[in-house]
Amino acid sequence: MYLRLLFWYLLAASLGACGKPEAPASCAAGRALHQQYPFPIGAALSVPTLYYDPDYQALVVGQFNSVTPENIFKPEYLHPEPARYDWVEADQLAAFCRAHGQRLHGHVLVWHQQLPGWLTTFAGSPADWDNLLRDHVQTICRHFRGQVSGWDVVNEAFAADGTLRPSIWLEHLGAGYLEKAFRYAHEADPDALLF
Repeated sequence: MYLRLLFWYLLAASLGACGKPEAPASCAAGRALHQQYPFPIGAALSVPTLYYDPDYQALVVGQFNSVTPENIFKPEYLHPEPARYDWVEADQLAAFCRAHGQRLHGHVLVWHQQLPGWLTTFAGSPADWDNLLRDHVQTICRHFRGQVSGWDVVNEAFAADGTLRPSIWLEHLGAGYLEKAFRYAHEADPDALLF
């Protein structure tokens, strides 16, 4: 009985809260979106789409002054083998941003997802894992030093309940991996903002 009454009350309240939607804010005529605000305006980009879709590229160049790649900086793509980094697409995006005066935001150095297969099967001591973390973070940060304005150093480190999310880094290095990742990134690129 109470549940039914609660349901109807919540439904009525929800419908009552619905009104005529406000018109979306419009851009000032002749001004790009990024020209209207004193902070960077950008989006996460599909880099392949950027190169094969001219309308997408025109939107990115015309409206944004900040770019974040969706995938190409993630470990699976950038560090596909233990002793090999694949810089091709990431370097192309960095060149694109330079050519169009856009800020490049690096996403992501350390994550619990999109890991290369070799990393998920890596066997070593805590010191080996620490060396791996340092090498991975610093190799990438040094490569893009001066080209990337900021880095998402550790992505989604916390679970919804506020605890540390299970990851290979937490498993092998403990909670200290968070501080280490930020320290290693700062050592390699002290001018980049770290998030």
